[in-house]
Amino acid sequence: MSNSLIDVAVVGTIGYAVGLPAVAALGLPRAGLDWDPTGYGASTWLLLAVGGVWYSLVFAVPLVLLGFVFALPT
Repeated sequence: MSNSLIDVAVVGTIGYAVGLPAVAALGLPRAGLDWDPTGYGASTWLLLAVGGVWYSLVFAVPLVLLGFVFALPT
């Protein structure tokens, strides 16, 4: 079970760190939500990437710690 939790944390981290910025910058304008009038420059991508990494760490750290706890011998 510990390996499964760590696998979920890794996949979730990659999904949030890559997927969240991509969806926000590419998908939202196509849906009519143009929230960056400056044209999605490097600062926007950096802000989205930092936000995605922060969000994924909030998600991943508890799962990895729980995976380590479950991996401890009884």
